[in-house]
Amino acid sequence: MNNAIASGIEVLTAQVNTNATIDTLVEFQANWWLGVACLLVSAPWVLRYVFFHWPDAHTQLPYFANQAYRRGV
Repeated sequence: MNNAIASGIEVLTAQVNTNATIDTLVEFQANWWLGVACLLVSAPWVLRYVFFHWPDAHTQLPYFANQAYRRGV
């Protein structure tokens, strides 16, 4: 379903905007500011996710936790 949505959007944008292709590496590199803007916009959510979901120093890895569970420890 995800691929169908992506293909549909690609077909629609190809019909609407035929001259908006990036032909050379220089033109692609000229849009570096867009990447920086996306990083800055997403940084608060990424940092919050990492801060709240990073495991403690004493947390067992999932493999070892499951292994101890099977042994009955």
